[in-house]
Amino acid sequence: MLDRLCERGGVCHVWGHSWEVLDGFLRYAAQRVPPEGRVTVAEIARVWEAAPLQPAVAV
Repeated sequence: MLDRLCERGGVCHVWGHSWEVLDGFLRYAAQRVPPEGRVTVAEIARVWEAAPLQPAVAV
């Protein structure tokens, strides 16, 4: 899924319980997503607050 987001653009919000899975995913994401492409949840919230609501689009 992360590769598809990198190709098409989008946001990946990660939430989970297993440190082993989370650690592996974050290591992969760190290699795949450059630092300038990373944002915090607060940054996403500010953008969404400023933007008009858009209908959901299935990908």
